Amino acid sequence: MKSVPMRRLDSNDGNARTPQATSTSTPASAEKPRINGETRIEIDKLKTDEKRLTNQALKLKHKMDDILKNKSQADRNSVTDSQRKLGLGIGLECIVVYMNAFSLNIRIQRKQLTPISTQNWESLVRLWEFINNIINGSKFPVLLALSTRLGALCREELRRLLIETNGGGVMDLLKRNEGKAQELWKVAYALRGEIEGLGVRDEMGPWSGVPEAGRFALEVLGKWEGREGVGWKRDS
Repeated sequence: MKSVPMRRLDSNDGNARTPQATSTSTPASAEKPRINGETRIEIDKLKTDEKRLTNQALKLKHKMDDILKNKSQADRNSVTDSQRKLGLGIGLECIVVYMNAFSLNIRIQRKQLTPISTQNWESLVRLWEFINNIINGSKFPVLLALSTRLGALCREELRRLLIETNGGGVMDLLKRNEGKAQELWKVAYALRGEIEGLGVRDEMGPWSGVPEAGRFALEVLGKWEGREGVGWKRDS
């Protein structure tokens, strides 16, 4: 698999590392696995869906940056609470779309019988940390409750992949990731009333998969928008 192209953001673009469009290719080797026609068609469809979702997530990331005015500290200070809520809601939707895109990428890797890479999910955790730090500073309890769950689920996906790859130095990374995930689930449990207060049944946990997380997050954002009226509209 080709490494996921990553770029370090300019100083006026925030401190997050933004996951970029991914590409997956079969290793150039005399012994590369043979893929039948039916599997190739399925892989091509997965790649098309993955590219669509990745582009959509990047669009949401740019939209969030524009609303939160991440170009300079002076611009950020001019953002109203309503704008900040909208921008952060879009940011969490961005995380959900990236989660779905990267899950498709893992499926592609498995079907192509290529080594599993954790780079996508590691970069997504860094982007989530950037967004979550803003939410923490803004003290929007519903967004924090949702963000905490999404961050914990990102780390659960990363844990599964780390166990599967079992590469060099993976145990240290696995232990650090496991500790962070446990901390997030504790916070998520403490904030469960914020989610339930919207009338959303909170059944998220370490067992939850990416599609379930996406449906849950969009339901929470929809109910939250109905209460706050900041102008969030589902893009995905």
